[in-house]
Amino acid sequence: MPGQGEADVYLPPFRAAVLAFFLGAAFIIGGPDRIAGPSYATLRQFGGEVIWGIGFLMVAVVLLAASKFSARVLFHAYMAAATGYALFAIAVLDAARQLETAGLTGIVVYTWVSWIHILAAAANSRGRLAFALLALHNRASALLHLRDRRGADATTRRS
Repeated sequence: MPGQGEADVYLPPFRAAVLAFFLGAAFIIGGPDRIAGPSYATLRQFGGEVIWGIGFLMVAVVLLAASKFSARVLFHAYMAAATGYALFAIAVLDAARQLETAGLTGIVVYTWVSWIHILAAAANSRGRLAFALLALHNRASALLHLRDRRGADATTRRS
């Protein structure tokens, strides 16, 4: 990747686009009955399933198109996706704050997905903030001993 640093998590643009595409399609195909649960209360207030579905479909197209251009364009595409997932997490958090029956797992999952997209954006950037984010992530991983063991597993299997 053309940026200053590397994170131990790599999200290619195609995979990010596939995730956004299927999430957007699930919103649109599912319709209002599928987002009738308490966790989606805020989402229904701010556009409903069609708006959120179209938004994620647009993110998918932007990610695919951006992968053909420079790292700067790809950085902005990843950040747009991260913003969408963060807004989704905030909407679910708001619903959980207002309603006792709203689920909490969506908050964790979409915050994590947003963070993965931020790291992918940072890996495609040459800016100081991106470098600081990658350094912070890598230090936290080292402190928590969260090493990427794919290489170690591969050598173990070869022996």
